[in-house]
Formats: sequence, structure tokens, C-alpha cells
Amino acid sequence: MISNENAPLGFNVVILAVLFGVDEKIFGIRFRGGYTIERLSLVPSISHLDEVFSVEAIELRRLFETAVIDDRLNVACACKKMYFEFHKKSDEDLSEKVNKIINEELICLDNQIRAVRLLTESPIRFKDFVFEANAKNNFTYKSKVPIREGNISLSELSSWDNIRIDYINSNLDRIVFPFKNQLLNQCHILYDLSYHQLTPASSLLLLVICLEILFLDNESSGKEPLAKRCSIFISSNQQEAIEIHKNIITLYRKRSKFVHEGIIDKITKQDILLLREYVRRSLLKWLEDGYTKSELIKSLKERVSSSQYFINKA
Repeated sequence: MISNENAPLGFNVVILAVLFGVDEKIFGIRFRGGYTIERLSLVPSISHLDEVFSVEAIELRRLFETAVIDDRLNVACACKKMYFEFHKKSDEDLSEKVNKIINEELICLDNQIRAVRLLTESPIRFKDFVFEANAKNNFTYKSKVPIREGNISLSELSSWDNIRIDYINSNLDRIVFPFKNQLLNQCHILYDLSYHQLTPASSLLLLVICLEILFLDNESSGKEPLAKRCSIFISSNQQEAIEIHKNIITLYRKRSKFVHEGIIDKITKQDILLLREYVRRSLLKWLEDGYTKSELIKSLKERVSSSQYFINKA
């Protein structure tokens, strides 16, 4: 008689996270790593999300009502189903194995959410990550991981159209975190944090620091070199470069007013969206072109000096 003592224990896993800051366009994005975007209901009798998140119906509404995408109380959820086996005599404890899988899946989903935010302006995020593993012997392992995502109030919903959806789907694979270039990696961390700040002033500081990291060196400082280099780098024509330069000068002055005088009432939501656009475009172009900072600064200094875009050369 063959013993089943060493037979593996199989687990069917369901992973789910409710997405915030999205609308119907989210269903056009093709997530990687086995994740799909599904439409589920906050009405307990329909999708049973109260059981999934282990909360009462009233608490379910309180937690996720701001994620609702239509008038039927539906939300968009990132979902994944998978299977793994646990060998009883493995050196690895079941809890350790499960925690390792949870950590890997959290990173996989979070990196895709952050990549979408980098590829196109978007406040997409998730708050709770539920992992449930069920074995054939009725053993269940369930974990709900809270995510420290702030109230992203500077953008109400993702501003996607079909062109941007296609762009995301075509480029999602090439955004791999962490970036090999540590300068870009640190800059992106600050960029991403700007989504989670509760005030426009704190977001503005983070984003200006991003531009300083990218476009200033030890020999230069201040708004003029930064504004000229950034505008030359990301613009496609003279008119756009002049407009970007003017905007960065204005935004840098607001930063200085805040830092030196504590004046924050002039900092607006539109300021943050504009700054984030400049940082985002700079990061993506830098990633695509593969510069080192010294190479880029040298090139930009030469381009600024030889250009006819600005009255004052620097």
C-alpha cells in the first residue's frame, strides 16, 4: 500500500484589491502577472465583498464607497487566482511560504499600479489587499494587508482616453522597479509620494526636489538653469519649451515663498498636476534614452547655450 504521507497539500488562492481613483476605462488596461480587473458590487448579496474583507455591510460601504465607478455600487477590483502546493515535510513552514507569496504578489500588483501612475497622470491606488488560500481538507489561510495609501485628492479620477489606454498597455512591461539607475529610482520614489500628500504645498516641495535631482549639478543651482534644462529636455518645439520654462519659473517661486515665508495659499491643484507632468515626462525620457546624469547635464548645458529659445543664456 502506497502511503500519502509525503503528498503535497494543494491550495487554491484568490487575491483581491479594490481600486480607487479609476473609472470605466480601467477595464481596458491589461495588467500583468495573472491579474485581471473585475467589476464587483458593494451589495453584500451580490459579490459578498463583506465576507471577503471580513466586515459588516455598513463598514464595507464606508471603506469603499469612494471607489464606486457607477450608480449600481460597483467597484473595479484587481483579482488573481492561483494554485500552490505545500509539502508537509518541507523545511519551509507553511506560514513562511504563504507570507513569501503574499509579499511577492503585493510587490507585483503595487509595481503595476505605480507604473500606470508614471506612464500617465492617474491617482489609481488600492487600500486593502486580501489573500485567501483554501486547501482540499477545508483548511483556510486568510490575510488582509492594509496599504498605507493616502487620500489622493489632487486628482479626482484617472484622465484616460483610448490613446492613453493603448499607451499604458504597450509600455507597462518596460517599467520595471526598482530602476537600475539609482538617481532615477530615488527621484521616482519622491514623485510617487507626491500622490499621497495631504496638501498641495508638500507635494510641490517633493516635485521641485525631483527636478533639482534631475537637472542641477554641483556647479549650478536655482530656478533658471533648472527651468531651461528641463524645458529643453522634454519639449518638442520652441513654443512648448518657452511655455514650460515660464511655468517652472512660476512654480519655483511658489516653492520659495512656501519655504522662506510659509505662504501656501497660492499653491493650487493645477500647479501640482503641471509639476507632476514635467517630472513624469522627464523620468520617462531619461529611462528611454539611458543617460548618466553627467552626460545629460553636459548635453543640456550645450543645448541651452546654443539655443535661441531664451533671452538670457545659461
